[in-house]
Amino acid sequence: QNVYTEVHIDTLTPEQRKNIIQSRWVLRNKGTEVRARIVAKGFTEPVTDIDNIYASTPIYSVLRLLLTLSLNNNWTVRTGDISVAFLHAAAATDDLHMHPPTEFYNKADGIVWKLNKAIYGLRSSPKAWQTHLADVLQQLGLQRSTAEPNIYYTQQRSAYILVYVDDLLLLGDEAIVNKIFEAIQQHLLLRPTGTLTVGNTASFLGRNITNRGDYYELGLADSYNKTLLEEPKTENSKPATAPGTSALKTPIADQDQPLSEDEHKAFRRAVGKLQWMTYTRPDICYATKELARASQQPTSPDQQKLKHLLRYIRGTTHYKQIIRPTVKLTQTTHDLNVYVDSDWAGCVETRKSTTGFSITFLGATISYGSRTQATIALSSAEAELYAINTGATEALHFQNLLTDLLNSSKVNIKIHTDSSSGKSIATRIGTGKKTKHVELKHLFIQQLVALNHLRIIKIHTNDNPADIFTKYVSAELCNVISQVLDCTSNTIHTQAPEEATSNVSQIASKQ
Repeated sequence: QNVYTEVHIDTLTPEQRKNIIQSRWVLRNKGTEVRARIVAKGFTEPVTDIDNIYASTPIYSVLRLLLTLSLNNNWTVRTGDISVAFLHAAAATDDLHMHPPTEFYNKADGIVWKLNKAIYGLRSSPKAWQTHLADVLQQLGLQRSTAEPNIYYTQQRSAYILVYVDDLLLLGDEAIVNKIFEAIQQHLLLRPTGTLTVGNTASFLGRNITNRGDYYELGLADSYNKTLLEEPKTENSKPATAPGTSALKTPIADQDQPLSEDEHKAFRRAVGKLQWMTYTRPDICYATKELARASQQPTSPDQQKLKHLLRYIRGTTHYKQIIRPTVKLTQTTHDLNVYVDSDWAGCVETRKSTTGFSITFLGATISYGSRTQATIALSSAEAELYAINTGATEALHFQNLLTDLLNSSKVNIKIHTDSSSGKSIATRIGTGKKTKHVELKHLFIQQLVALNHLRIIKIHTNDNPADIFTKYVSAELCNVISQVLDCTSNTIHTQAPEEATSNVSQIASKQ
């Protein structure tokens, strides 16, 4: 790969000697063998502008969107991995030097390496690699998306590539995808890692994607759930029927004791693993968000919340996220349906509200989230307005992305809320007596509505699946909304979406 050139240290200027970077070995077990890689201790690399080393990575919801388009168009999906990716790219500057490992030379030799390539460990290497890959793909005739810089596509929009550092996901017409794959192999050390034919499983972005014919199944490996449950010794506990209960939300007097140092570390490890799981488990988003808020200084009640959530996961380890479009893509306009909700002053300590949202495209859930609002809302209407704004900003990103990827002239955003007052504030112009204090940044939604960039639709509160992202709900309602959000097991995901939504209304009306 021509990674380095040997130079004598005496040929370097005093400034260059001062900036020589140290090296180290990184060892990784590979079965019965050990892979040894030389990397730079790049934290000492001089960087004048932090923006020069920024390299983006795709958000997970973009993967869901592309998989939805793949099923709609009956595309081929292939995955690949680029070996020693960074070593393909030229070093960010021509003035980087590194001390080689001591095993290579005698110390008296005075040999250092002038780095020609973006060796692993340098702060500038990720950006250098991303720039190099972009140049290669654009030389092959692919265009880079302006809305999501990690997506590349052909001029005819017949094939797409999603890039995550050195992992590639190719989607499109089979002949074109195979041709692009072979063309990339002429420039980079790209090896195939999977093809998503019916019944096959491929790994991408740390998740297993299984092709079930008319839908994709996304989830983590079984070993991940096993490890998550083993450390807190909940692998044999009695399963809980919901991620949490309303009783867990109210602190109990005299039981608010901080955890010990070891318990605190275990708590943070478990919450980190749960956050990684939420990308394919919308049903645990709210409970995990509440635990993450307590990560800095968790107490005994927080530990009880964690144990309850782990007991719920114990009984739902078979749950996966389903990507199954139910609406056929047209050539003219496309609809993004956004469901938003809020729980006003839900936090008993800070009195902050929680925003919940979910976004569907072609009937498939492509994005969702649960977030604590940054400011305290003085009314439920104000909290609902903040929730509408969050849903709008998320949807605008997908609107830009779909406009770019599909070369579409019109992508409609329809925001569904169960709040008449929140809808009223969002659709009028200016403030009223009760909203004079609301910051201008929250009123941008009024301009979008006035310009017909989006619509706000009132729905019944019992028909709002975003409710699961704002509070602990009953086990029955959690199960039904999970089906609406396409987070179920194979045996449970049998109802049509409209039937599941109807059940949400029936069950919610009983609460």
